[in-house]
Amino acid sequence: MNFFIYMRPPIKDIDDWEALGNPGWNWETHLKYTKRAEKFTPPTAAQTETFHQTYDPEVVGTEGNLQVAFPSLIMDGEVPFQQTVKNTGIKILDGAALSGDVNGAWMAAATIDPVKKTRSIKAFYLPYRDRSNLKVMVEAHVNKVLFASERPNNLLIAEGVEFTVAGTKHVVHAKKEMILSAGQSPQILELSGIGDPSILTPLGIECLNLLPGVGNNVQEYVFYPTSFELNDKENGWNTLDKLRNPESAKAEMALFNEKRQQGLYTMSLANVVFTPLQQASPIANDLITALSVKLEQARKDGHISDALWEQYQMQLSLVKSDKAIDLELVTLPYYCTTTTPPEEGKAYMTILAALNSPFSRGSIHVASSDPEQPPLCDPHYFENDFDMQVLGEGLKFIRRLQDVEPFKSMIVKQIDPSPKLQTDGELRNHIISELNTTFRAQ
Repeated sequence: MNFFIYMRPPIKDIDDWEALGNPGWNWETHLKYTKRAEKFTPPTAAQTETFHQTYDPEVVGTEGNLQVAFPSLIMDGEVPFQQTVKNTGIKILDGAALSGDVNGAWMAAATIDPVKKTRSIKAFYLPYRDRSNLKVMVEAHVNKVLFASERPNNLLIAEGVEFTVAGTKHVVHAKKEMILSAGQSPQILELSGIGDPSILTPLGIECLNLLPGVGNNVQEYVFYPTSFELNDKENGWNTLDKLRNPESAKAEMALFNEKRQQGLYTMSLANVVFTPLQQASPIANDLITALSVKLEQARKDGHISDALWEQYQMQLSLVKSDKAIDLELVTLPYYCTTTTPPEEGKAYMTILAALNSPFSRGSIHVASSDPEQPPLCDPHYFENDFDMQVLGEGLKFIRRLQDVEPFKSMIVKQIDPSPKLQTDGELRNHIISELNTTFRAQ
């Protein structure tokens, strides 16, 4: 889930979890439990006809709490853009990419109640907030996991958590199981004494469990935007650029508050494209061959561990196939670049290009024994140059779309990056200047 989009990963991505040593973590199990959580609302006949919103009833759940539906309003340039990428040879997918095949162009669903326009808090918290065995504490900072003094077979047994609220430390104990689910899990584990002693000992943290992998192998997914000015078609484009005008924003909010089903505040992202590099770049095979040679040499030189090599082998196998999803494109119905400001009264479409299978590996490690201090995060962006090459070839592909109908007739010109930027070095510098995170590092 990202960009307000609800989808499932490719089948192979999930099955690879099991192949890497996690029995039961496979596509069959994943589909079973995600369907159980869903309450899917099918698109109307009008939505299917107008917006190409389709679904497969065999792979959606209908009895769960999580509302899943297609947005009731999308930008009127979304369908023409989908037709444009189809005209480059990319297939159109039915079913909102919920069946485990995401390779192609498709219209996305979202986790939103199609009638009340509410989000998942209504499904997973509000109905259960009065339960005696549920207490949600906000602004509570977890310090560390506490372990039992007895360690059968030298195994650590978690028995509680220490946390701080308003400057006061508290401890909560577990009777059965504990689930650590936190965005800064590596820091919590290291503060608890689990990790690499070379990192923990200098900070005065006793290493209770030697686990050097904690905080390493971080893979961060990044994107950059490319913006286009749209032409002056009759009645204009229904983009969110109108909301930059305070009066228009006020009127649209009044419409939303009154009717819930109408206006720009009901619009959501819709258009998603996943494609292998071979589909987007004429030099893809050369880049992939060079990547393979580089990794083989790094392996021979002892710079790649056995565990990481196993991951790389899976990635390489996929990136060489027509099933890869190296490049992701997402359209935004508004101006979203920072180099050049948008002009008042004009409409824009932005195309995000995202890196889906980074070969660079970063780290997140504790910086202090003080839990209030943030961890040291080093994503190692573009440590492996193949990641930048994918984004660079993605930008060239986006530029070529300007000459493909019907997108060609929709736009006036590309705004950012400037058409004057042509060399790989210039494009690389621009990508770095506009680079952003998708906030889903793993």
